[in-house]
Amino acid sequence: SEASTRAQIEALQLDLQQVDLQPLLTTLPRTAFTGPLIIQPWQQDSWQAQADVRNTAPGPLDQERLPLDRLLADIRIAPEQWRIETLELQIGTGRMQVQGGFAPPTQALDLRGELQRLPWRQRPRLRGVGSRPGQVDEAEYRPAHGHVRPLHATRRVAGHRLHDATAG
Repeated sequence: SEASTRAQIEALQLDLQQVDLQPLLTTLPRTAFTGPLIIQPWQQDSWQAQADVRNTAPGPLDQERLPLDRLLADIRIAPEQWRIETLELQIGTGRMQVQGGFAPPTQALDLRGELQRLPWRQRPRLRGVGSRPGQVDEAEYRPAHGHVRPLHATRRVAGHRLHDATAG
């Protein structure tokens, strides 16, 4: 049964050593992921995933590399609530931090984030990510001389605007 299987699992720990994702799917950039990834029971019917993974071969996407230097994460998943305690991405001299949660039963999404010194060469813009219900319709980040700027997103479900949110 699922309960007896879960009771037998204390933790799943992967110690990544120079893992390249490109051989798994040729459209992915080259990577060299190194570090621990741990998945373990947390509370009743809940799981915790933790990672401290470094990419020892970062680089620009246009050179088939992933510009990610490090991923630090602590995520908790329960049937009623998915929680991001820590999600930090280091990209060159910059970083992105996200905290928040998602409630699957109500589809409520609550995210807060901070962007610092991201190495954008131009003003990136993400528009019309999709027109399917529940997708973010618009998000943009406007870097200004290395200072933290808000990330603004509008979420629509079934064609109705739920709310505008600004992280930062």
